[in-house]
Amino acid sequence: MNEVSKINYTISDKTLNKVVNITCFGKTHDLYCVLENSYKAEKTAGFNSTVTLTTQATSGFEYHVEQLCRRWQGPISVALYVPADDFRQSRENIEYLRDCGHRCVRHWVTWHLFYDLLHPPTTTLLESTRILTNTAWKTNGSRTGRSKSKCKSKPLFNTESYVRRKVLPYPINVARNIARMAAKTHYVFASDIELYPSENIIPRFIRLIDDLKNKTPNFSTKRQVFVLPVFEVQLGTEPPTKKPDLKLLMEKKVAIPFHYYFCRMCHMIPKLSQWLEIQGSPVKLNIFLSTKRRRIGKYSGWEPFFIGTNKDPLFEERMSWNGKYNKMQVALELCFQNYDLHVLDDAFLVHAPGIKRIDVDRKKLRLPFVGKNFNIFKQIMGELQQKYPDRINC
Repeated sequence: MNEVSKINYTISDKTLNKVVNITCFGKTHDLYCVLENSYKAEKTAGFNSTVTLTTQATSGFEYHVEQLCRRWQGPISVALYVPADDFRQSRENIEYLRDCGHRCVRHWVTWHLFYDLLHPPTTTLLESTRILTNTAWKTNGSRTGRSKSKCKSKPLFNTESYVRRKVLPYPINVARNIARMAAKTHYVFASDIELYPSENIIPRFIRLIDDLKNKTPNFSTKRQVFVLPVFEVQLGTEPPTKKPDLKLLMEKKVAIPFHYYFCRMCHMIPKLSQWLEIQGSPVKLNIFLSTKRRRIGKYSGWEPFFIGTNKDPLFEERMSWNGKYNKMQVALELCFQNYDLHVLDDAFLVHAPGIKRIDVDRKKLRLPFVGKNFNIFKQIMGELQQKYPDRINC
């Protein structure tokens, strides 16, 4: 945000059965305090000339951003959920990446910190952040003056976060919306922080858009998004940046479609084998196929990651990461609103190394949240069916 103001916020804490007075040096967003643009990128880009990758995380996952920006080479908007002690750790992590990481972090990445009003950082820490936000980082992106010797000592990215210790629900969709709505470009790409994009997407996508504008009279009014297939690779394997390398890894069974072992339908694109055979252009992306989201059939559970705009449906903020189903609502809305889903021919995502399998212990921890998310999902489904009664295939 451009102006950081002090807001005293009174909230009823049902767990403690008392009223709590909270100070927020930023915007209040439901039960959260948001410090938008806590660390601003040095570079800016034209509204129509690029695409902003928007993503989110909890403390400890910030290091993935360096991989993202090296590959994306364009604006990135990151929302971090950092209640209590996580606030300090994430600040240290971000400042290390800006001072000691690849220059693209400082050039292209803007960070937005937010926390639960019932789990605030200390007032002293918030005061120092207010000063920081209003001065050096915000005005000119200057470095903190960290010496080269200090860059040899990395922060503890992998320490157990406050969120995990307290088994707090992670408001992933609040984070997704904060990051997305803060983007300064027409096109946005809401992705996850551990999903690494293939190379040279932005200029080729913009050329595709220019081409479609010239060929499609009603282009600006069409409801459409542009889908990137998602994959994962074995631990110890470098996530590929080029499609021929991805194809080779798929043939060797080193790479597989994302979530293959516990939600195969969630990210399996139509005609995957044909998609792998298509050779892309180094100049412009093309549409491999166009389809619709449907309720029945092989792709009924499809939750695509896509490039779109902020006119597209936002994420349902009542749904947490812990309870699953958190992206399904957007996929459903794309169906009910009759969106075209254009699968791009030579752009993809690869998860950070490690094949995802069912984790019994994590599944037990998430179980209490699953019922809540599912009930919200059913409620949303009913609301959409009433709003769009003619869309029987959704």
